[in-house]
Amino acid sequence: MLVSCLLASCAKKTLPLPKPGRFIEKNRHGAIVMSIKPWPPKTGEAQVKVRVFSRHNNPVKDASVKVRFSMPSMGMPVPKVNLTSSGNGVYQGEIKFTFATKWRTDISAKIPHHRSLSTEFSFRVPY
Repeated sequence: MLVSCLLASCAKKTLPLPKPGRFIEKNRHGAIVMSIKPWPPKTGEAQVKVRVFSRHNNPVKDASVKVRFSMPSMGMPVPKVNLTSSGNGVYQGEIKFTFATKWRTDISAKIPHHRSLSTEFSFRVPY
């Protein structure tokens, strides 16, 4: 019994889940954090915020960030989301969710003199 308790306490701990409406992707080259407000999203306009971090967890102020939303089940084109920098590695814009369905977002961040970061997140806009 003592051995099983010791093994349980030494088990690898997992990271906590992100807050609702926030998605995180981190690798050895840096991190991308995306948040959507309101959460849960509704059909209509929503605020999208993307934060870009270097591999040393410093905000990247001069990245070129592109966000593309899509609806995999519908195969319809979705308007491009234009993000503007609000400083300190934060890039913001608006999206209009036209349908209650599963959505996917592809994010790429080109960081000068470093490797580019890219990721994808999926979520559902409920009925």
